[in-house]
Amino acid sequence: MRLILAFTSLSFVIALSGCQTTSESQSTKRFEDGKRVLTVSTCLSRAHDQIRLYKKFFHPEINRNSSSLKLKYHVPTDKISRHEQSTSLENGTFDLLICPSISYARTVKAVLAAIASNKSISEIRRGSGMSLLQNAWSDGLNARIVAWPESDPYRYNIYLKRHPKLSAKTGISLSGFNIRSNALYRPFLEALGATHVTVKFSEIPNALRKNTIDGFIGPNGAVTPRGWRNFVKVRINPGFFRPSLMLIVNNDTYNSLSTQQRRELDQAGLSYERKSNSAFDDQIKWETRSLKSEGIEIFNLDASHAKKFLSTVYSAQFTRLERLEIDDFEKLKTALFKPDQ
Repeated sequence: MRLILAFTSLSFVIALSGCQTTSESQSTKRFEDGKRVLTVSTCLSRAHDQIRLYKKFFHPEINRNSSSLKLKYHVPTDKISRHEQSTSLENGTFDLLICPSISYARTVKAVLAAIASNKSISEIRRGSGMSLLQNAWSDGLNARIVAWPESDPYRYNIYLKRHPKLSAKTGISLSGFNIRSNALYRPFLEALGATHVTVKFSEIPNALRKNTIDGFIGPNGAVTPRGWRNFVKVRINPGFFRPSLMLIVNNDTYNSLSTQQRRELDQAGLSYERKSNSAFDDQIKWETRSLKSEGIEIFNLDASHAKKFLSTVYSAQFTRLERLEIDDFEKLKTALFKPDQ
């Protein structure tokens, strides 16, 4: 299965036809053909790989199989910021939002703990992890998590123009490397000795071409279709962190649904999680083969250095998170993270 990623800095709305004002959406229930109509919005483009999976595994599944729910959406020409998207979801302007949760991490700080988690989604759901996350989303955004698609851990890698030195302390040393960074990556890059450089996502190719940076952190599947492989020589394994994309529903909407409607929405969300992870695994395997065929080395750290590397990455991240005063942080860390994995 070959899926092409299309990342974009623009934000589009998949808001639904007949979209109401906030007061109307909270007080009026729309029905078509005897089914409750829910409206959906996204901050990603229609061509984005993750939206393709949403449109394959969730949206049509609800409309085809649900006996009580119907989803509707359209794409207006006006752009809307990701912050405005999450605020609109919180206020009930529309019912569901699919968007990387990192976009509202200032409102829901637990997002950062979720990204740094390394338990499988099934472990998180079986234990107390999902309940703690639901509380955080409810308190911070008046929302409930329906699905955490493409959510397997260890989905990000470091890509470099040249080999790093191994380190008995941190796994690898990035001393002398200028690495494209942001607030999420900065703590562990500093721990690895790198110089972090602020570069817009869209400017990564130019920064690599001009030698402004010597590497970057990329999500699985993003490198090959973007053409960045022309500028890097090495991908460091193992990966770390996980995607933050989540499908969430406004709490007031969810609470207004019947027991059957909630069950159908929840079951569709779980199915979407499972199917999207499997599809994304295929994409990652395809990209790895593609990178190898084009001469990029997949540099697999040996067990000892890999353990030191992952310990450095996650320790730096959780040290940062401890300072953010996240509610129930220690409980979240225990529920979401397995040390020394």
